[in-house]
Amino acid sequence: MTTWQLLFVDDEEDTCRQVKEYLEGESVSGSGEFPAVETLTDFDQALEALEACRFDLLILDLRLGPHDESREEEAGIRALQAV
Repeated sequence: MTTWQLLFVDDEEDTCRQVKEYLEGESVSGSGEFPAVETLTDFDQALEALEACRFDLLILDLRLGPHDESREEEAGIRALQAV
């Protein structure tokens, strides 16, 4: 049986914990298979993980903290461009 590998990246630890708990409790397409969810709060570590491991799904927060138009390009956007 194949286990789906998911990577969730967000700068908020609480969000990562909640999403991990939720997703690991949901079967994939009613198959009875449950995904393995890895969460990271560091975008550089996420890029390293993507190079080292195979993931079936990446969920990536593009903006750090509250949205602010005046800030320079966000770490999540840079990570998305690198992917």
